Amino acid sequence: MQNDRPDVVLSLREMWTANQLDALEDGVVDIAFVCYNNATDKGAFVVVPIAEEHVIAAIPDTHRLAGQAHLAISDLAADPFILPPSDDFGETLRDEVLRLCGTAGFAPRIVQESNDLQVVLGLVSAGIGVTLLTTPADRFRTGGIPTRAFGPR
Repeated sequence: MQNDRPDVVLSLREMWTANQLDALEDGVVDIAFVCYNNATDKGAFVVVPIAEEHVIAAIPDTHRLAGQAHLAISDLAADPFILPPSDDFGETLRDEVLRLCGTAGFAPRIVQESNDLQVVLGLVSAGIGVTLLTTPADRFRTGGIPTRAFGPR
């Protein structure tokens, strides 16, 4: 872009989703790349989807459902969950997990929180709990942690 438009200054900043939306609203930034869901929509912005992510379950390989090709969210109602904290990176993923579980009729029992994906996956691998990830995060998964899509079984 700098070759095509040398008059345009491009400055990248890393921010949490909520901070990006506030910065857009305050005119501090001109564009933001966020994980969008209805909870993040302030109604004041034009939203242009550039990618679609799906939520998948990450479970220990010893989990009772590890042999299933697909799961329903409700299948995980009795399991302990590992999620990102509510006030840090991953806030939109946490919100989405809480929404999905609520729609399935339960509130997840959160036993550990971490904003570090490798820590979360390590805890899952150790059998501490299950988590939900977006499909791009699946490529960071290590052995001992099968992932399952939600859908017909």
